[in-house]
Amino acid sequence: FFFSNQRRASVFCSGSGGRGCVLTGAWRGRKTWQRNAIIALGNRRDPAAVPPLRRVLLGDRRPELRATAAWALGRIGGAAAREALREAREREGDPTVREAIARALALGPQDGGPAAQK
Repeated sequence: FFFSNQRRASVFCSGSGGRGCVLTGAWRGRKTWQRNAIIALGNRRDPAAVPPLRRVLLGDRRPELRATAAWALGRIGGAAAREALREAREREGDPTVREAIARALALGPQDGGPAAQK
C-alpha cells in the first residue's frame, strides 16, 4: 500500500515479512494529508502500521492527529494496538483524545477492534 500527495507526504506499507509501514515526508502544515494517511492505515487494518501509529498517538503535539491515530489503532486491533492505546490512556491529558482512546478500546467484534480479539 502506498499513499502520496505527490509533494510532501507519503505512507508506505510493505506486505508481510515484518517490514511494516512508514510515514514519511515534510508535513509543514499538511495536517490534512497526515490525517488522511492515518485514516488510510486504519482502514487497511494492517498490524504493520501499529508502530508508526503508536508514535503519533504517544508523541505528536496535535490532539487531532493523536485522536485519529487512536481511532486507527482501534480499527487495527491486536495486542500491540491495545497496549499502545492503554499506554496513551495513562499519559493523555486532552479530553478529546482520551475519548477517542476509550472508543478505540471499546470497539467490538463487528468493528474488528481490540475487543474483538479478547
